[in-house]
Amino acid sequence: MDSGVCNPTRAEVVTALLYKCAVAARRANFGSFRPSSLFQVADMRQRLNPSLSQDASGNIVSGFLVPITNEREMYCPRLVSEMRKEKEKLVDKDNINKNAFISKVIASLEKGKNNESDDYYCSSLNAFPHYETDFG
Repeated sequence: MDSGVCNPTRAEVVTALLYKCAVAARRANFGSFRPSSLFQVADMRQRLNPSLSQDASGNIVSGFLVPITNEREMYCPRLVSEMRKEKEKLVDKDNINKNAFISKVIASLEKGKNNESDDYYCSSLNAFPHYETDFG
């Protein structure tokens, strides 16, 4: 199956595989599939206009959701494709409203209001300049 994603990153492939394995492990332990969502955190420094230095400190992040409603959607090429689509949407001009939506989703998840699906959280610090961070 073709995912439509040319040259997926290592982070995308590994995240898709881990998500798939986590959902499979949950199914093996509890005996049935349950809808789920992957919440991926993304560094916004280079996505802002004008972009910020990678050396800037602080939590300049956003995130996106990749929901799965049935087992047929749970294959790595599709997951990578969905992650890529959602990641590309982060640079939309309406990103502030989307971030407000993500904040509401996180707040409701923290309160335990979402009992209909399983939620998985992921971030990648791959290629993050740990040693060059400017704290001043």
